[in-house]
Amino acid sequence: MRKKITKSLGTAMVAGSLALVGAATVGVAPANAAEQCNTNARSLDLPGKPDITLNITLCVSGSGSYRQAMAYFSWSGHYGYIGGTRLNSMWLQIRLERYDVVQASDSSYYTSSVDAQYSGSVSIGAQKTGSLAAGGWSADATVGYDITDDGLGSTTWQLTGSPLIS
Repeated sequence: MRKKITKSLGTAMVAGSLALVGAATVGVAPANAAEQCNTNARSLDLPGKPDITLNITLCVSGSGSYRQAMAYFSWSGHYGYIGGTRLNSMWLQIRLERYDVVQASDSSYYTSSVDAQYSGSVSIGAQKTGSLAAGGWSADATVGYDITDDGLGSTTWQLTGSPLIS
């Protein structure tokens, strides 16, 4: 009799566990959206100074009711040149977009950082939380710069955004 009760109890526990797992998975949201990234690069010809190369990687990620766009901005130049004025201005604006409509953004100037260091890196992000619709989320960005003494004035560079996530 004791074996039968133990066996029945064990069967009931397994069945109950499976029922709980089944109940728990019914309401689970789709898997987290994987991070998607795209890298943009440009070389700047600086009159009378070593050129610098800009690399900006744009990434979008998300989970549940959270989406984030990140820009990882790095620059590199030739060793031995630090200081002086290479740029009159350098700024980056990151945007979290859904089907090309801005949902969140942030921007910052990096003129003094790029002028002070022959190479370096920074990051900037924009986030959104709340009741978020699925699909069409991306990271996009714009870079603005004015090279000292090139006579061209300000240039705006529209970057190629990240691939879309859910």
